[in-house]
Amino acid sequence: MNKDLDLCVFISSKDRYGRTEDYKITIASFLEQAGDSFNNKYVNIKVFKGDEKNALNIESFFKNLDFKINIIKDEIGILNSDRYDNRQKFISGITADISNFFLKYQNTLSKYVFILEDDSPIVLKKYNFQYYENKSKILLQSDEDIEAIHFLRLSCNEIPCSPLEWFIYHNIENLKNEEIITEYWYNFQPRICRTDTLINVCLLINQNWNFYKNLHTEDAFDKAYKQYNKNIRYYAFSPYNAYSIHLGLDNNLHKLVIESEPEINSKYNSLNEKN
Repeated sequence: MNKDLDLCVFISSKDRYGRTEDYKITIASFLEQAGDSFNNKYVNIKVFKGDEKNALNIESFFKNLDFKINIIKDEIGILNSDRYDNRQKFISGITADISNFFLKYQNTLSKYVFILEDDSPIVLKKYNFQYYENKSKILLQSDEDIEAIHFLRLSCNEIPCSPLEWFIYHNIENLKNEEIITEYWYNFQPRICRTDTLINVCLLINQNWNFYKNLHTEDAFDKAYKQYNKNIRYYAFSPYNAYSIHLGLDNNLHKLVIESEPEINSKYNSLNEKN
């Protein structure tokens, strides 16, 4: 069978509240679910000054899993600064990282890409990964105005919640029986998307960098997609069936998230036992 889906993981060397190995939980649980679905596996590792040792550990982990590795270095390293100029430099750096990555590999990427951040494990409740992969491709093939199919990240102002609570919070509980729901905002939650459209949008961002560098990353891509195609639409799987969770939280919320998902919790306990 010809594989036309690549996995693209984005990760930085920065710790999260002192934790440096959350990515192992995300990747181990996801690859176990996805199996041999991918034609190629890529990882973009952003290395901040002072985090070189952790970056080497990350690189070794992904190399052992046969990922193609792209390493970029950054001197800013400011994630939680209150200064707007520093914060915006960090955010614009993320926008540049993503657009430059896809332009760099545009000639080797497959027809579709699954984009995954290192702190967003996938939870599949109803079907296996191949079902969601095929469903996404059918939708993307059927309508060029569809940008991607997302696996929504469940959190209410960064407080873990159940799928029902998520629906109520977003006032769309009436859609709980739907398999696919419409999103009204662009985000970098895990998703399967059409590679050629993504590359054209990244090219648009690079060509108009003086404008896009001043926006939040998700807002930049939202505006670029709509500039490229004014009819663009965003879809997502119902979180009753499949979703992602967020590990990049403070230690108390991180513990709540881990314990709320048995399979993720199992990976987390296994990781701690090895350490």
